[in-house]
Amino acid sequence: MRLAILSSAEREAFEAAIWLEQRQPGLGDSFLGELARCFDRIATRPESHSRYEPYRGTDTIRRFKVRPFSYLVIYRQREEELLVIAICHGRRMPLYWLQRLSTG
Repeated sequence: MRLAILSSAEREAFEAAIWLEQRQPGLGDSFLGELARCFDRIATRPESHSRYEPYRGTDTIRRFKVRPFSYLVIYRQREEELLVIAICHGRRMPLYWLQRLSTG
């Protein structure tokens, strides 16, 4: 299945990597590597990941935890495409990305 990533989600990933790298050298690269593995897993088995429970809309929104980091990949599942909507910290500002559903 095709995996697309919103530019705003890409920006979030790089900002998180920079923040992590500033805290500990090498951590940002580790985060980006794990994120790439998450994208591969999402693309191959999109339905095996949990629905994002705080979301109550009509789209099928799922989440994938970027381990061992406290970040989530939030994605929308459709028949032909998976769209990464956000790469967010798991404990900050839930649902801030809702407006992106109308643009993506």
